[in-house]
Amino acid sequence: MLGSNNISNKETLKGLLENELKRSLRYQTFTSILLFEAHSRDSAGGDEHHLDVAERMATLIRKETRETDMIGKQGENIVIVVLLYSDKNVAYKVGHRLNAWLSNYLSSSGKVSHTLSVGGACFPSHATDSNSLYQRAFEMLERAKGQSGNNVQILE
Repeated sequence: MLGSNNISNKETLKGLLENELKRSLRYQTFTSILLFEAHSRDSAGGDEHHLDVAERMATLIRKETRETDMIGKQGENIVIVVLLYSDKNVAYKVGHRLNAWLSNYLSSSGKVSHTLSVGGACFPSHATDSNSLYQRAFEMLERAKGQSGNNVQILE
């Protein structure tokens, strides 16, 4: 765990997300998730490196989000951010702001350059449960990756 709301276990994060979605439904609020995936390439143009940049991204994201937002890791290079009380417009703005900030930070870290793809979805606008919310966010992440990185995609 990285901090009070940083969750290292994906199943724990999923359980907490389920509880927040129930709360959102009860109080008629929105909850959004953003998926950040970093892609690394050395400055000589070599093959992608599978570096564990997720830990660095999660630490940086924690500094720029609210204490109530949850952050988790999935694999070596994906960070999941749960934005409570955030509709798709807020998620899009937060995604763009974090994307620009993280891209600048990661690309200035030395001989390895990084591109960042961000996908997101909002409950209940895009999904009615945590599984479909993750699925929709991953679809948007794949769309962002298909547009050469440093891109944010959220369902309309």
